[in-house]
Amino acid sequence: MNDVLPRAIAVQTRRFPSLIWLIPIAAVVISTIIAIQAWRERGSSVKIHFAHGEGLRPGDDIRYRGVTIGHVERLALTDDATGVVVYANLVRQASAFARSGARFWVVRPQVGLNGVSGLETVIGPRYLAAEPGDGIVIHEHAGLDQTPANPRPDLGSRILRISAASVSGLRNGSPVTFRQLPVGRIGGIRLANDATAIDIDLIIDPPYVDLVRSKSVFWNASGVDLAAGFFNGLKVEIESLQSLMAGGIAFATPDVPGEAVSNGHRFLMRDEPPEDVHQWQPAIAIGAALLPAGQWAVWPHPVRLSWQHGRWRQRLYTVEGWAFPTANGWILPADLIRVPEDVVEGTARLMIAGMDIEIPAKVSDSAVLALVRGESKQDEHSPILRSWTTPEDVLLYGDPAYGPRPVSADRQDREGALLNDPGAPWHGSIVRSRTDGAMLGMLVRHQDKSCIVSLPTAPVP
Repeated sequence: MNDVLPRAIAVQTRRFPSLIWLIPIAAVVISTIIAIQAWRERGSSVKIHFAHGEGLRPGDDIRYRGVTIGHVERLALTDDATGVVVYANLVRQASAFARSGARFWVVRPQVGLNGVSGLETVIGPRYLAAEPGDGIVIHEHAGLDQTPANPRPDLGSRILRISAASVSGLRNGSPVTFRQLPVGRIGGIRLANDATAIDIDLIIDPPYVDLVRSKSVFWNASGVDLAAGFFNGLKVEIESLQSLMAGGIAFATPDVPGEAVSNGHRFLMRDEPPEDVHQWQPAIAIGAALLPAGQWAVWPHPVRLSWQHGRWRQRLYTVEGWAFPTANGWILPADLIRVPEDVVEGTARLMIAGMDIEIPAKVSDSAVLALVRGESKQDEHSPILRSWTTPEDVLLYGDPAYGPRPVSADRQDREGALLNDPGAPWHGSIVRSRTDGAMLGMLVRHQDKSCIVSLPTAPVP
């Protein structure tokens, strides 16, 4: 009997890669994407020198106008141990803060005659405040030991020079008032070049620059004015409590105001106001200083569309913007009169300039601007109408409290979109040319993008 040994037969099978390898591959891909995104969003690194650390810690914010623009990475002593170096990283959009002229300071609680500031740092962390520069790119700055008393003027402010015999209780940051309303501040005080007087720099805020004319009169509003008479008794006059505490300068413009003044115009400061100053009632168009000579500022009117939505739990929804009055009605962005179909019946309400206006029954889905019939009064100083075609220097007129907002030609693209979106508060604002003062259209905001839209001859809802 022959014993036959069993023989193994090799069977070739297909092998597939294990799915376990997908995990490290996915991890590498995700890490690469995150690294590329971080590289694209990385900002500028800067070093800021201070005399003291003032309680700063790694991770503290760097803020500008309440917006975080960077963070503190670490702190270290200088080589000679006489100061502190703060190493910080700025976000990509904050490149202007890595230029010469930028200013940094530590925000701390302060109580002074001008008010209380920095209270959020009592229980919260300290942070660095900053102002942008406009010079060459640098990555090392000298920090300020305290909050600057003369913050830089906003775009469109008017800088004036006042000559006075003495300081008389005035200081940096003291208010400048018109009819007891703060319209600016003192930006600097120093001796004149020949030491015979005091030179005071005034910064007038953009919404009020038109109030200053060649015949305007300025006086020292600090302190209390006392007058006594046998029949009238004691008379006490105070410009304002703020002026009494922090000093200040007041001014007024007569009924014949004179010409508009430019930056650097010089005035002489009086010790007392004119006797008949309370009778001055000049009619001055606010917001016209940035327009060509002879042009008047024209402001739009507020629009508010509201409705309620929901079957069991109703909620109120609102959209707001601006409208321009014409002889035939109101021109406004079309979305301000579009009411959703599923609103609670009878809850939709349209208000323009404080008046209830009937909502049009149908608004075309393709319409960008619309005309709403209703009682409106066209401004007698309405500008000429010209369509926007290519980027040019313009002014936005929306909320008078903000004043006109300049937008340069290089901040617009060929389609009229603004590269720096001013946000929802400017939806429906008037767009005017700085060249000839013509009304070019309206600023319409859609999908987080603001565009200049030319006004048609006869817009139809």
